[in-house]
Amino acid sequence: MEAEDERIRELESKFEMAYAAAYRLACSKEDFLAARNTLEVAFRKFTDGLNSDILFKAKVLQAEVFASLGQKKQAKGAIREANEIQLTEHEKVQLNSIYERLKEINEQVETD
Repeated sequence: MEAEDERIRELESKFEMAYAAAYRLACSKEDFLAARNTLEVAFRKFTDGLNSDILFKAKVLQAEVFASLGQKKQAKGAIREANEIQLTEHEKVQLNSIYERLKEINEQVETD
């Protein structure tokens, strides 16, 4: 846990810190409501100057959180927004597992 705390302290922006907090809330604690609220604040306040890769990861997490809360319309919107983010080929390779998760979420909200 100390290593994770150190990694969080080294994050460059408030958005990245909010993303990391939302990720932990969603994935470790399964507190999807708190994760949704954290992401909403981050998207509203801290998006200036973001790298496209962190923005993409946050949109995918947002889609996953919405899907987990049964908010299909919002999940579909987040999926659409994630797909609209322009990434370099290098970023696409690095984010391959995130792309795969986005496809899974899309299939989930389309079949529910």
